[in-house]
Amino acid sequence: MKIKHLLLGASLLGAPACGGEDNPGPLGNIDSLVVLQRPARNDMGDIFQYTSYIPKAPSGATARLVKLTPPTADGKQETLFPSAELLAGPDAAMFQDTDISSYDISFDANEIVISARPAMTSHYGLYVLTLSTGQVDAIPTDPGRDYVNPIWMPGNKIMFTTNSPVEELDAAGGAITPRQHVDEYERGTTLQVGVINRDGTAETLGARNLSHRTFPSLASDGRIIFTQWDHLGPENAGHLMFLDADLTNMREAFGKEGTGASNSTIKAQEIAPGRFVAIATARNRTI
Repeated sequence: MKIKHLLLGASLLGAPACGGEDNPGPLGNIDSLVVLQRPARNDMGDIFQYTSYIPKAPSGATARLVKLTPPTADGKQETLFPSAELLAGPDAAMFQDTDISSYDISFDANEIVISARPAMTSHYGLYVLTLSTGQVDAIPTDPGRDYVNPIWMPGNKIMFTTNSPVEELDAAGGAITPRQHVDEYERGTTLQVGVINRDGTAETLGARNLSHRTFPSLASDGRIIFTQWDHLGPENAGHLMFLDADLTNMREAFGKEGTGASNSTIKAQEIAPGRFVAIATARNRTI
């Protein structure tokens, strides 16, 4: 069955304004939902930190992606990742007690890209689940860095955010890898945007910011909307920014110069051309 990535706000916009027996509700044309379940995070409460990891909750629960078909209270639940078949196969040890940071469903609903940290590794990497076969492919990335917030891009590409820094050249033309910034307050290693092909080739990193760039989302005009945590003098807030798909031409979207509804605005999603919904937060736990 085809899985559709549900954005609830978009479905609500398409529903009739008045009630009636012919109103299927916001989930009426949705076959299935994919839901991420995670144990409580071991973090400081700051929504920009991303390395929290609990291999197994006291209850024994671990992170998993679950498909609910149909998307109702009595729908059938199926664990997509890590599936029972995966945990019984040759890669079982690798995917035991895996944490899942985030995921995105491909445009044709045939694949899911997942940011996950298996218990045998020390960082979050990128994995692609093929829904028709259950096969999981690891996208080759730097094993010493974290890759989170993946989204599908046109051309079979994946955008992500990472704490892998851009290599620079010294005076002799040799490559040097600078240390990534740490944010001003919680001292977390900051994130920058990047793009990679589905097969792991042509990884390209965008320019660095003094603090985190995170939570990217694809807009209908081909641009990326994401959150940038700014520290500029007294400024200490997360604002929405636009970026072209080639990681250039950055522009303000919402929230700078005191125009935001809260300290930070995160996880923006387009619900109609030019209209977005997002989460307003005080940055420390509250929403």
